[in-house]
Amino acid sequence: MSIGLKRAGWNVKYKVDKDGPCCQTLRRNFPKKKVFNMDITKFLRDLKSGRLKIKKDEITLIHGSPPCQGYSGANTSGGNNDWQNKECTIDFLRVVEHIQPPFVSMENVPGLAMKRKVGDAATTNKSYLQIVMARLIAMGYDVSTTMIWASHYGDPQRRKRLVLLAAKPGYKLPSTPPQTHGDGEGMKPVVNVSDVLHDLEDLEPNCSGRVQLTKKAVYGHFIDGTYRVASNDDDTRLYAQHPLAPAKTVRKKNNMRHYNLDRYLTILEYKRLMSFPDGHSLEGTKKEMRDQIGNAPCQLAEAIGKTIMDSYRYSDSSLMPKI
Repeated sequence: MSIGLKRAGWNVKYKVDKDGPCCQTLRRNFPKKKVFNMDITKFLRDLKSGRLKIKKDEITLIHGSPPCQGYSGANTSGGNNDWQNKECTIDFLRVVEHIQPPFVSMENVPGLAMKRKVGDAATTNKSYLQIVMARLIAMGYDVSTTMIWASHYGDPQRRKRLVLLAAKPGYKLPSTPPQTHGDGEGMKPVVNVSDVLHDLEDLEPNCSGRVQLTKKAVYGHFIDGTYRVASNDDDTRLYAQHPLAPAKTVRKKNNMRHYNLDRYLTILEYKRLMSFPDGHSLEGTKKEMRDQIGNAPCQLAEAIGKTIMDSYRYSDSSLMPKI
């Protein structure tokens, strides 16, 4: 999200995540920004107590991507952390209530809008979305939700996401990000798997992860984790061309099989399926890197950022925070 919002013109000053390797990655790639390595509950507590020095009137947009596992359709039996993961959605809302910025956005899996329960949960997924919308409306926000596909914005991946957008009175409510890629008139071609991976086909993965492209050296083409011993339920086969491309949703657990080679993808190839720049460094173990990659496609994030920026520019300038 930070990459996409930055591309859309936002100055992403503050980032909050309780995952240590994720915060190390953020600090490495955004060295001049403030990264808070803590859960959202502690962040809000420290914010209210004054231990964190953030000027609320400097904040124009708060974006949240709460953990999706508790809402995901892939989660059929529940898990030990499902309740805590869902409560992060409410904790995010409490931060919004404290700061009350002009704009709010949130993205999650489509399952957040479904009337389904996971395991022995007492409430449906949709009830959490309804709580968020109702409380935002009570705070005076105009609110909308939309379902969008990452492949419609240039990511080589069929990834569907629910996006919530909200704006305070005097500010234009952002619209659904206009589709940029597809079959319609004026659309750019859908980006397929081979479009972003073909230049790596003849480069063997290695222990160091370093490979030389035409004009630069890139990293992350690790051989570790690419050996395919036997098929299993978490295997996802890639195909090079439309209509079976772009890739299916890249998740933390699914193993993506190369469309032309008998192996799993490297870290570098996973990054490209999410539109990460080759030069974007990842910190942590190989598994922790994979987990970070599986969280947000960059082109989709940019589209969300652009539609909010457009609304910000067309809003009443007298109400805009002085940044």
